[in-house]
Amino acid sequence: MTIMDFPNAPTVGQTWPSPPVAGQPVYTWDGVKWTVPIGGVPVVGTPILSDGSVSMAADLKLFGDPTTPLAAADKHYVDNAVQSSAAGGVRYDQAQTLTAAQMAQARANIGALKKNYLVNGAMQIAQEWGTASVTGSVYPVDQFGLSMAGAGAIAGNQAVGNVSPAGSQTRLHITVQTVAGAPAASDVCQVFQVIEGLRCLDLNFGLSSAKTVTLQFGVKAPAGTYGVSLRNYAGARSYVAEYIVTPAQANIDTMFAVTFLGDAAGTWAKDNTGSMIATWNLRAGSTSQTTPGAWQSGNFTTTANQFNFTATAGNVFELFDVGLYEGSVAPPFQVPDYATEVALCMRYFEMGEEPTVYMSGLASTANAYGSLPFKVVKRAPPTMSVGTAWTYFSGGSGVTFTPNFNSTINSFYWQNTGFTNWNGWTGVGTWKASARL
Repeated sequence: MTIMDFPNAPTVGQTWPSPPVAGQPVYTWDGVKWTVPIGGVPVVGTPILSDGSVSMAADLKLFGDPTTPLAAADKHYVDNAVQSSAAGGVRYDQAQTLTAAQMAQARANIGALKKNYLVNGAMQIAQEWGTASVTGSVYPVDQFGLSMAGAGAIAGNQAVGNVSPAGSQTRLHITVQTVAGAPAASDVCQVFQVIEGLRCLDLNFGLSSAKTVTLQFGVKAPAGTYGVSLRNYAGARSYVAEYIVTPAQANIDTMFAVTFLGDAAGTWAKDNTGSMIATWNLRAGSTSQTTPGAWQSGNFTTTANQFNFTATAGNVFELFDVGLYEGSVAPPFQVPDYATEVALCMRYFEMGEEPTVYMSGLASTANAYGSLPFKVVKRAPPTMSVGTAWTYFSGGSGVTFTPNFNSTINSFYWQNTGFTNWNGWTGVGTWKASARL
């Protein structure tokens, strides 16, 4: 830069530099300070030296961003830097200069703010069955159910140890046990999750302000065309889309994303009942088939192009890293905090050991009873059932029985009648509380 060395003892009216230098303003000494004539434009990067004995005649204006440490910065530049720092350290006016790594981090920061409307998308929680393989219409992992009707049979379980693209150690694993040919009209084989109205009410489905959503998920499956859908809980509104596993992607972890326009029609619950259902089809008859790409009246989950997953014994379908997000672009999937996800799952299902009580001198008409609070408040009073058999022991003898239950959203109560003169009982067994939709 050019440094201007003003005269030590200027006279009134003296100009500097003299003679003038191209590209630099000409200053005039007014007896107190050096001033720039109206219309004079300071050159960027040219400092004005001062010992602080006199003030500047006007605000200092800079016409470019600083390029070296300790260089001056104007207020606009500083304001932008402060604002961008609050948003994650990326300057808005320099977004185009970010490296690929910085852009990825910025997207991740934004994604962290986006709500996943599905629960247990990393398949971390499997309270009821653990890693055991189960068949029929069941929930191999929390919140993700299997629906099977018609010929054929599949088994599902929580698979552990096969790391997903997002780093999850668990996924939903489904295998074909019994082969089924071309499906009858009402046949279905699908994976689904029902979303509670209170969880998705801010999407405004059923209103003119309904928001677009994107369903992002990973699959490992045989090559073919598969149907995926969103429906309202009443089965009166459906949007079906297709995704294709190419031969090159067959049986390889592959991520897909499908965008659904918000539905301004139909009934979508905004309370603690079921509102919408996300469905992944593996096999379906004509009753479930429709054309893709738009909201329709009816209960549809796939298209006529649906691949018959159950046609070959041993076929494997795995689902992982699943999220439903507001907007037309889904963020990178993030494995949820485990403790938080357990609590979300327990709103719909919880199981535990039966309460152990001490009883003494029971007559034949006496009642045995007890109660326990739930760990998490339930969506609705759950249906109670016995997991493993309830048995009470006294003096080496045991009595197995099925208790009568009564439940609220906070706790449950049980009782049984007909015990005869048993003393000092201890119990074993488990209970299940289901408030699933």
